[in-house]
Amino acid sequence: MTSLPSVNAAKSEPRVEETDPRGITPDPQWYKHAVFYEVLLKAFGDSDGDGVGDIRGLISHLDYIQWLGIDCIWIPPFYPSPGRDGGYDVADYTAVDPVYGTMDDFRELVEKAHDRGIRVIIDIVINHTSADHPWFQSSRSNPDGPYGDFYVWADDDAGYSDARIIFVDTETSNWAFDPVRKQYYWHRFFSHQPDLNFENPKVHAAVMDVFRFWCNLGVDGLRLDAIPYLYEEEGTNCENLPQTHAFIAKVRAMLDEEFPGTILLAEANQWPNDVVEYFGTDEQPECHMCFHFPVMPRIYYALRDQRATAIIDILRDTPAIPRDAQWGTFLRNHDELTLEMVTTEERASMYKWYAEDSRMRANVGIRRRLASLLGNSRAEVELAHALLLSLPGSPYLYYGDEIGMGDNIWLSDRDGVRTPMQWSPDRNAGFSTADPGKLYLPAISSLAYNYQAVNVESQLSQPASLLHWIHGILEVRSHHPVMGSGDFTLLDANNEAILAFTRSSESEVILCVMNLANTARAANLSIPHYAGWQVTDVFGGAGFPGVAADGSYTVTLGSRDFFWLKLEAPGVSEPAPREGARASETGETVDYTTLSKPSVEDAEPEATDEAEPGGEAALVHALERWVYRARWYRGEPQPLEVLSAATLAEESNRKFVWLLVRSGEIIYNVPVVSGGEAGLLTDAAQDPFGQRILLAACAGGTDFSSDELTLRSRALAAASYSSAHILRGEQSNTSIIYDGEPPVIVKLFRVFEPGKNPDVELQTALADTGTVPAQFGSARLEVEAGASSDVVEESDGLATGTLATDTLAADALTAQEFLRGGEDAWRVITAALASSSGALGDLEEPIRDLGKLTRTYLTELAERLGTAPASKEAIAAQRASWEARAERAMAQVPALGEYRRDITAIFDAGQAANWPDLQRIHGDYHLGQVLRTPAGWVALDFEGEPLRPLSERQAPDVPLRDVAGMLRSFGYAAGQGEREGAGPAMRAWLKAAQKAFLSGYGEIPRDQQPLLNALVLDKALYEVSYEVAQRPDWLEIPLSGVAQVLRLSDNKREALVGS
Repeated sequence: MTSLPSVNAAKSEPRVEETDPRGITPDPQWYKHAVFYEVLLKAFGDSDGDGVGDIRGLISHLDYIQWLGIDCIWIPPFYPSPGRDGGYDVADYTAVDPVYGTMDDFRELVEKAHDRGIRVIIDIVINHTSADHPWFQSSRSNPDGPYGDFYVWADDDAGYSDARIIFVDTETSNWAFDPVRKQYYWHRFFSHQPDLNFENPKVHAAVMDVFRFWCNLGVDGLRLDAIPYLYEEEGTNCENLPQTHAFIAKVRAMLDEEFPGTILLAEANQWPNDVVEYFGTDEQPECHMCFHFPVMPRIYYALRDQRATAIIDILRDTPAIPRDAQWGTFLRNHDELTLEMVTTEERASMYKWYAEDSRMRANVGIRRRLASLLGNSRAEVELAHALLLSLPGSPYLYYGDEIGMGDNIWLSDRDGVRTPMQWSPDRNAGFSTADPGKLYLPAISSLAYNYQAVNVESQLSQPASLLHWIHGILEVRSHHPVMGSGDFTLLDANNEAILAFTRSSESEVILCVMNLANTARAANLSIPHYAGWQVTDVFGGAGFPGVAADGSYTVTLGSRDFFWLKLEAPGVSEPAPREGARASETGETVDYTTLSKPSVEDAEPEATDEAEPGGEAALVHALERWVYRARWYRGEPQPLEVLSAATLAEESNRKFVWLLVRSGEIIYNVPVVSGGEAGLLTDAAQDPFGQRILLAACAGGTDFSSDELTLRSRALAAASYSSAHILRGEQSNTSIIYDGEPPVIVKLFRVFEPGKNPDVELQTALADTGTVPAQFGSARLEVEAGASSDVVEESDGLATGTLATDTLAADALTAQEFLRGGEDAWRVITAALASSSGALGDLEEPIRDLGKLTRTYLTELAERLGTAPASKEAIAAQRASWEARAERAMAQVPALGEYRRDITAIFDAGQAANWPDLQRIHGDYHLGQVLRTPAGWVALDFEGEPLRPLSERQAPDVPLRDVAGMLRSFGYAAGQGEREGAGPAMRAWLKAAQKAFLSGYGEIPRDQQPLLNALVLDKALYEVSYEVAQRPDWLEIPLSGVAQVLRLSDNKREALVGS
């Protein structure tokens, strides 16, 4: 039985010996392995009996925090404040609110926390102040005084109209009128929180002084609250502007110079592609850490959906971050569980699952604690923590969640999750000796979560309590630094309920497997790069069956169960006993966590494997551990054969080698960098030397050749950059972002397909039209006939076979401007639809412009690449494909069969229509393929569906097919809104949107209208089959599209959709 810690009866918490000070280690990257703990001062401990927690109360509980296993405490605002927003309305940046104590108390807190090896970070709220702040009072009363321009003032409230209102429950405008100054002031949050004017250099200087003040007191980090909103600019949404990033970089440079080791943490509730910018670059860093807001709601979504899909999708959409950066992850905190970063459909489901009572909702989110959100399910709470502690990033725990504290939805705003910490079953939960009526908020007294039952003292006495479980898993994690800084690789599982991934470094590999379902599940995992490896349970040291020789691994998990399994190569150590480690005869507990403790430091993530000499077998072995798990690898793993390995460039003792690797029927482009001091084989797209060569081949006008291969440059413009990183989320190819002015994105086509890639050919043709991003060039891989392996020296260990082909050429790379800050049309339109009543409003002109863009690029493609008459054979082939898709859809949805004659009539009319000449088109055109920039819309990704043969994607087609694709995409946007219950309003919106788009596109001859109808119907029927197979819940959207083309009555439409 696990031995219990001694308890300090006076404080109802573990006693930590004073002779065991840990102190602060000098590690500059301490934040990568730290566990953070958010403490609300007023909620944690009341030392003076006034009913409000304070600094000395926190000091008195530092032993508990140390025992729990916390590395850093995060303290929200404790500055003087009117308290109308939990202290985030600051009235004095360089003082302690007397209710919390004195500046000397704070100095003692930092000192005593550091003595225990615990760091301290604090909130700095620089976007806005309280209206009570002396700066604002001076600004409003003396416009010409020293603080007159410290805030954003205007004579009317018409400015910055594109900025959204964040607190939609309480605010109707981002402007508020001040009767003293008789002007409007700007506020992104509550009207009593005016925004500072960061266009004023004096504001910069004042804020920098605030940073220096607290850093001089010894704090270890600063959380930048509401950081995306510092600047305003007309024509933008006033979020994530370049000026904001420039200011953060200035703060970071000051901290690195004057207070090294002090971190910046960004609170940017944005999509990952926007948040990643707050890390900056390796050369010009900004924040050390950023919260990953979108991950958190998807953990909850997955638990009720009982599928891992939501988590997998957001992780795949998360871009790479700089080498020294780290995500911050969390399950709950002092705010509502925000649902801003989920789709409308996901939000509706979350409200239904977790906030059935309207009192549980606040703004765009849910104001509940972890335990009550999960129905007090111990299994779900444990699984959620297991995810938090193993997913990429450093975890942030919220005070009280370690004992399963509940909430009080009857309190106002977000106070329901900010109640006193429950230390004991005594009066006021041991938090305060005050009269219960004097407490800042009442302690929880509900049936399930009352403090007499749920408290620290009680759980310390129970070895199987949640508190002991959290303490134990934090202890285990502390012995596995790979969980904080190791590579993260998602694995394929043949069960949607199973989330599987590895955390890996040179010294350790841990396989994490989670069952999101509420029933037992089994799954087969594909991990061919660890074929034959030994498997050991991280917690108990028990040996598990090894990974099969073919790289498959079968797991069976109970309801809401999980495993952390250590993987070791054969021969590295003795296999662990199946019965696990046993306690010693002395009765002392066994330190199970040391059984899998790594012996060397984690490696940098770029290294894929060691390229040992030994010819093709050694090379293939190295590639298998990487290629099979790459997202661009298609299908199930098949044997690899290296057809060619050509050294195209050398630098010092490193070589840039282009591999052509066959697997099954597919040949892959696999450029690598070999050599170096460690003898590593590295993906060229992730290696600085490789990245430099890839850009030079596209935009530098430099050819790279060997005896067998030539990478032929077709540069259009020069490009320079300061740093580069992989764009995460790419599936078919690999994209690299080069940070420069302007930034450039290079796409590496992973499949070697002789011929012209449509993405290169079409965007090059459109380069000067303004319809696509600026093009910097491309590179073509030319393979000589009979190219052999002898071009690579034996010392490289890259000996290969022969590529037996005629001379071939294929597009390998393309480079274009990376439109940082651009927003795709799907996101623009669905965000606006959330508040639409059926009218297009401000969207009418942008949608019309989208139609103009479509007409422009199609016209330019026709003029530049030519057209061909639609022959009878081509028309007949199109008709046959329509019918095949219709038959498939009618077989899957029998109710469609009732309209067979109507469908046939529309196809007949389409076939008999006056067909325009065939030409090159986009081929996969929808709202997600169009980006809004300050200059207008641009179209992206002309590659077509990568799984279709290149010959099909190169063939001329009907230009109206792109029009039909976009019309159906509007149908999906409206359908999503209709699923939310908007009903007729969304149907009216759809008609208006399609009308505006066609108006912008221009006149379509009357004798071609039947063809457009047929193409729209064909697209909708294809979508029916897709949704039946992939997302049955969405089937109503394409069925509504079919009904629209067939012009069914409302009753028939409802009957079809309901079928």
